[in-house]
Amino acid sequence: MSVKSTDYMKHAAFYLRAADAKAYEQFLEAFDLYATEITVAVTDAPPGDILNMQGRAKQTLELLKLLREPKPLSPPQQKAAGQ
Repeated sequence: MSVKSTDYMKHAAFYLRAADAKAYEQFLEAFDLYATEITVAVTDAPPGDILNMQGRAKQTLELLKLLREPKPLSPPQQKAAGQ
């Protein structure tokens, strides 16, 4: 079983949140503001940049979603990751 990079990111986020929940929530609030700025920027982008900006906005929103749903790797995933 291989471990997807998104699963490993959720795993790391899980432990970061556990280490300092308040700081983690503050980071999420800041990242949410950033994601909103990036998303809104698509509406102001020059026509030639819209697709690039749209992709950037989607990527940012997916990362925000991933960070909002942290969870540890399952035991088989931990074994595959060498943990």
